[in-house]
Amino acid sequence: DATNEKEQEAFLAILGTPIGEGVAKLIGQHREQLRSLQVKSISIFCDDCTAACPEPYVIFRVEDDSDDAPRAHSKRGDRLQLW
Repeated sequence: DATNEKEQEAFLAILGTPIGEGVAKLIGQHREQLRSLQVKSISIFCDDCTAACPEPYVIFRVEDDSDDAPRAHSKRGDRLQLW
């Protein structure tokens, strides 16, 4: 649906930022050590964003995507959360 497409587009756009690229490169370049870790969601929020301090917090949720990884807290449908 359109909402899911917009969330996917936003997810990929944030991964394309310098911070997102750093996370993706770390996982990609160390695949042997990190096995099947993947970025599952990105959360962005401000503690009290103002014009004087516009920097939001960005949290990348990284999970093991292997078949034997625990799934109890996995949220596969939530790709992007914005507060």
